[in-house]
Amino acid sequence: MGQLGIPGASLRAFRDINKDFHIIGADVDPRILFSEERIETTLLDQTNDSSWAEFKQYLHGRKFDLIIDDGLHSPIANLNTVKYLLDDLKPNGVLIVEDIHKRSLPVWEIFEVLTFDRLKLQILKTKAAYVAVITKLN
Repeated sequence: MGQLGIPGASLRAFRDINKDFHIIGADVDPRILFSEERIETTLLDQTNDSSWAEFKQYLHGRKFDLIIDDGLHSPIANLNTVKYLLDDLKPNGVLIVEDIHKRSLPVWEIFEVLTFDRLKLQILKTKAAYVAVITKLN
């Protein structure tokens, strides 16, 4: 987030798309955590297994239609999101990983080969980077 960024702005934008949406955000910086109407946030370090274990407890087994990883933007952090949250996606749910650098694309090629039988992976090019769209097959 740049200097002019407002913590939680994207969470609020998603919440405001539909009155039925409930948003859960996670961040490594405890100073920007907040709670407001249909938004809750909690602490998560994407590179720390213990932090993931605490986050999974926080979720209480909830299942999601959509998960967006707009966090650390490193392959290990992104793959941890997939590793820890894939089972929390509903059938045909989608997990999106934003801001993938071109040099990380081989990681996603390997990921696709290893998961082709249970996931559908699409890599989309944006102006600045790539986005992985992972759909959980039935």
